[in-house]
Amino acid sequence: MTTTNNKSEGRPPEAQALAVEPQVPINDRHNNAVDNEVVPQEDNTIRKKPKMNKKSQLLREKKEELERAAVIPAPKDASSYGEMGKPVVLTNISTEIQRKIDKGWESNAFNQYISDLISIERKLPDVRDP
Repeated sequence: MTTTNNKSEGRPPEAQALAVEPQVPINDRHNNAVDNEVVPQEDNTIRKKPKMNKKSQLLREKKEELERAAVIPAPKDASSYGEMGKPVVLTNISTEIQRKIDKGWESNAFNQYISDLISIERKLPDVRDP
């Protein structure tokens, strides 16, 4: 039994020449014909992402995360505010700075002005027992 393409009848010869693509029936996942319609081979191809198990995907993500984290930041100035747990002592405070300090105490119940001066990435001494 031969399959003919009835869709190419009545078309100009140029269009009929282009319609000579390899034809295959549409199949379901068990490779059984779903209907008698024949479609071009390239239209029947479904591109799927390669399957990757969760463990290898997690390992790949962890590796990428470690590669990004491998950059060691430059050492901070040892005399900056709060470095190695040293307290911040402000002397000769202007009235403008005093207003900022008072506003921080009123709104947050801590000295927000000094807290903003201290770096989040400061170094602290190791207080664990050796």
